[in-house]
Amino acid sequence: MTTKIKSTSLEDNAVTTAKIASDAVTAAKIPANAVGSSELDLTASYAFSGTVSGASAVEKISTGSAGSGVSLIEIDLPTDSKYHHLQLNIHDIYNSTSTDLAIMFRTQTSGSYATNYTYSNNERTYGASPSGASGTSGSGNAQMSYYNIGDAAVEAASYNIIITNNKTASYHTKYFYTAYGLSNSANATVRTGGGSVYALEINDRLKLFPLSGTMTHGEWALYGFLRS
Repeated sequence: MTTKIKSTSLEDNAVTTAKIASDAVTAAKIPANAVGSSELDLTASYAFSGTVSGASAVEKISTGSAGSGVSLIEIDLPTDSKYHHLQLNIHDIYNSTSTDLAIMFRTQTSGSYATNYTYSNNERTYGASPSGASGTSGSGNAQMSYYNIGDAAVEAASYNIIITNNKTASYHTKYFYTAYGLSNSANATVRTGGGSVYALEINDRLKLFPLSGTMTHGEWALYGFLRS
């Protein structure tokens, strides 16, 4: 005869882990939302046979800002194969004087910034004719704005920059971007462009800098898009 024990007859903490048989507790007996982040080892690797919902394919890698008087921004770039590509978002950047914004990539093997780039930019400002600029091999840096970044908060610009292939020397490191800001006459300005490091090399850092003056303000965040 099986003797049933009521839960009211058990003392607190009487049933320990050692007294529970393996696989005795089924999923049906676990209340919804009973297992949270505190019950899981978030540093461990888990194998799933189904679809995991809510998992992000994007990771925030780093963030930063440029205060008044800063001459450049340097950002480390991951070089492992974890990410398919990188995305750098820059918000509300403006300068002590109206000028162009440039980008350069550091060569991992030498620790120096590459000086040969190819690039092309296009820009359209409301009420003005389209403009643009380009550079070929031998360009000391890659220009990222033909019109300029402004010298006042109302002329601040925001950039969305995609970076690919910086982790391999088999392909050129490439970037392409879109940007938006206001001209000194408060007209909407949209910029698009892209470029590449001319040499085949691994690039582990980038720097952004104005061609004259110093930055007054700017915030940035670097994201990595995971491989599927």
